[in-house]
Amino acid sequence: MRARRYDRTGMASWAPLLRAETLALLADSLPQLVWTSDAAGTVDYYNSRLTDYGRTDSADGIRWQPLVHPDDLAGTERAWAEASEAVQPYEFEHRMLMADGTYRWHLSRALPLRDEHGTVLKWFGTATDVHERRVQAERNLETSLVLQRALLPDSLPTSSGAVLAARYHPSSDAFEVGGDWYDATIVEGGLHLVIGDVAGTGPEAAAVMGAARHCIASSLRAGRSPAAALSDTSDYLHSLGHDFVTCAVVTVAADGATIEQVSAGHLPPLLVTAGTTSFAGAAIGRPLGTDDGAVYEATRRDASDIDQIVLFTDGLVERRHEPIDDSLERLRATVADISNLGAEDLCDALLERHAADAGDDVAVLVADLRE
Repeated sequence: MRARRYDRTGMASWAPLLRAETLALLADSLPQLVWTSDAAGTVDYYNSRLTDYGRTDSADGIRWQPLVHPDDLAGTERAWAEASEAVQPYEFEHRMLMADGTYRWHLSRALPLRDEHGTVLKWFGTATDVHERRVQAERNLETSLVLQRALLPDSLPTSSGAVLAARYHPSSDAFEVGGDWYDATIVEGGLHLVIGDVAGTGPEAAAVMGAARHCIASSLRAGRSPAAALSDTSDYLHSLGHDFVTCAVVTVAADGATIEQVSAGHLPPLLVTAGTTSFAGAAIGRPLGTDDGAVYEATRRDASDIDQIVLFTDGLVERRHEPIDDSLERLRATVADISNLGAEDLCDALLERHAADAGDDVAVLVADLRE
């Protein structure tokens, strides 16, 4: 039998077409909307799933902007511009218009194809329907927020020597609240300011937060020192298997002469005086729940020159692409710049300047000691 000889030159001429047809068939078999664009972002291809969407045609082809919900368009364009400029993967969640006139949440992603010099030749992307997951996440967030706020104090006590204000701000990234909390308790010995953060998110973190907050408050009201109250709470959480809760307690003496600080792995508070704004130095113990029989050390200092005390959780300062020392310095500079504000306005200003892009939830507690 003689082997048939194929014309390789002819086969090569057919290869691009066969590859294009194969890729088109593969794209049409996927449940996602598949698209490609040129380097500038002009879409030049959609798979057959486009018929499921409220497409808008123009003389230049199919425009994607009318497919995006008006409230999500600016964010979509911003995310695309950032990815395009940095030549990095694009990813964004937004609502897209369906053929029946409704909007459904989608996760859009794209990767750039580059030549040997790094120049972008084309973008390949998909839009995946994530509507049910997103709706469920929003329901979970609402449930967690209700639980979180139910476990936070309804109001702060009124003290003759201090004006108190506090805020809680959920994360901007996730659909789960965390375990950040604040509290304030007045006892015979003075005013206890408490700030804390439970590792994790969701209803479980909120429940642990509630347990920690109430345990600390009960110990303080029973006359235990802040250091002893943290030890009591650490032992209690350890017995429940909750092993990473940070907390700080700052106590303003009844006569206003001194403050005492105790920390369980928490970031230090800011102290505002007439001439400086600085972080309070103190011994930092292990987070609550990590050890059985944990002991905490109190640090005391003169308070006669202190105007304001600002306690906060790490969501106010931690950023993925910024060293923590730089973030803390930004916060210190902000507080120094707006320390003329009262407690309520200071809380609002801190959230506006530092919590808008927070990837974690945030709690802030401010005590204004000025007469």
